[in-house]
Amino acid sequence: MHFASVRLLGSSARARRVVVTAMAGLLSVGLAGCGGASTTTANDATPDAGVSALSAMSPAAVMARAGETDETPRSARFTMLSTSPGAPAVKATGAYQRGTQNAMSMTMDMSAAGAAAGVPFPAQMEAMFIGSTMYFRLVGSGTPLDTSWTRVSAGDMASGGGLNLGWMLDLISRADPQSGVDLLLEARDLADLGDEVIDGVPTRHYRGTIDASALIRSLATDAESRRLLRQTFREMEVTGAVQDMWVDEDFNIRRSVNRQTSNIGEFTTTMTFAGFDEHVTITAPDPAEVVDLADAM
Repeated sequence: MHFASVRLLGSSARARRVVVTAMAGLLSVGLAGCGGASTTTANDATPDAGVSALSAMSPAAVMARAGETDETPRSARFTMLSTSPGAPAVKATGAYQRGTQNAMSMTMDMSAAGAAAGVPFPAQMEAMFIGSTMYFRLVGSGTPLDTSWTRVSAGDMASGGGLNLGWMLDLISRADPQSGVDLLLEARDLADLGDEVIDGVPTRHYRGTIDASALIRSLATDAESRRLLRQTFREMEVTGAVQDMWVDEDFNIRRSVNRQTSNIGEFTTTMTFAGFDEHVTITAPDPAEVVDLADAM
């Protein structure tokens, strides 16, 4: 363990601002898989007969097929763009793999978000999620956190300030777009919006409105967290979300857009997926380079 890293993080107020700002940015990734109307413009190309054949299926049938875990890709690469009221856009790139233990890795530009939160963030944050554990480091910070990884477990999140935030860590780890399919199937107005081309790939575009109650059920796993989310949604006048997904002829989710409207403005997260079933290896850092958040805080 790098004790310099522990001392750097140890003075609670700054440490908590760093962690909360990082988690807030990463939370966008999980939200994209769970729930908005799209600001995306389709490319000028003609979809092929393969994806047009999806028009013969009902939207619910297409989404159900996309959610079949025995047929969905075991890995993919993604890009993410998240915008929120009064805050800089957050951009990220990464990859995920599914298996006996799901994993995700990503690199996120956090400098603008950190400045807005009053935290001197470096240019990039690197993060990995392996099972229920997150590792992150701040690249270019000029501190021991440049090379040391901070480990955050669901247990660490559950013990912070009396609020169980383990659900947040679980949500963030769901970069796999299939995680949002079941939620979209609950939409009261799931619709087929026709053929569109995403990054040169023919797709079919689907959209549905998701009630706040369904969002809360998917976002939080314990009663207290759900109660707090209901309270937050009421205060912010969030009544639900509009979810868009673009599906290719192999029933892969090529793009997912989440939009939630509140009384302070609109929150939108877009994730675009490619490189399905390409080789992805995500492994935990060397234990000698890891600092436990429980010790650091």
